Amino acid sequence: MKRKYAHIKNVEKLEVELLKSNFIKDFSNELLTLIKKTIDPFEDMGYVYDINQATIAGLYTKLYKHYKLFLRAFNNNEYDTNALLSRPIYEAFVLMKYLILKGEESQKHYRLVSYRRRYKNLKELEGIEGIGQVMIEKLKHAMSIDGFTMSDFEAENSKKKGRKWELDGKNFSEIHKEVEISETYPYVYGMLSEVLHSGWGDIRQLHLTYCEGKYFIPKMDFYNNNDNRIIAPIFSILIEASEEFLNWAERNKDIENFTELKRINNLTIKYIFKNYETNSDKYLYE
Repeated sequence: MKRKYAHIKNVEKLEVELLKSNFIKDFSNELLTLIKKTIDPFEDMGYVYDINQATIAGLYTKLYKHYKLFLRAFNNNEYDTNALLSRPIYEAFVLMKYLILKGEESQKHYRLVSYRRRYKNLKELEGIEGIGQVMIEKLKHAMSIDGFTMSDFEAENSKKKGRKWELDGKNFSEIHKEVEISETYPYVYGMLSEVLHSGWGDIRQLHLTYCEGKYFIPKMDFYNNNDNRIIAPIFSILIEASEEFLNWAERNKDIENFTELKRINNLTIKYIFKNYETNSDKYLYE
């Protein structure tokens, strides 16, 4: 892999490569293959994890699967789908970093607070025949796997200090501050809220076409955009997540597998910022 990209030494060299129709597609598929091998490096056997380890491995696996979906949408020019996937990718990334940093107690609490709605619905479910009983049995089965009892839920529900039923008593903004630079919260997580919650900015830009006379018509097709600005931040997230995962798994030697892809993606980001500075009209209406 190092030989493949060795000739790309600066932004100018990268710019030539980006003109090739398959460069980003090939690059993104190489990253996908590396992530898959990171999760499952052996053909005839795989890693097994205890429940705390599985909490981290599960989040990393979700990142792999969502990245796979992201690439499918990106290659089909389905910007709407890319926007929808970006925030859960970022959330899983932040949570994985936080749980690696904080260790087993936080990992256990992460699992416990996931029962919040099921616990609070329990009384109502007890009075519902059929579906209610099925859901209760599923709850009991999950509790047996995770090693929780009703007493654990009652203790969480009766907390007097801090936020109950929140990971370590923190909201996502507070969790984010511990593992990410503060600027990424409003510009990544916050702005993507419009897409998830159907804000007017999302509806106007992706699902309507503005016409002369201040009228709108429905935009039935997907917003057609697969600019590198969309995918480069996702590359960054997946590369850093892979480094974090491998460091956590004490497989540090494998981190070097991502070094060259990281270098090329950093050049891609520099190229994007260069365009903002020297050719801002390129992005004004995209």
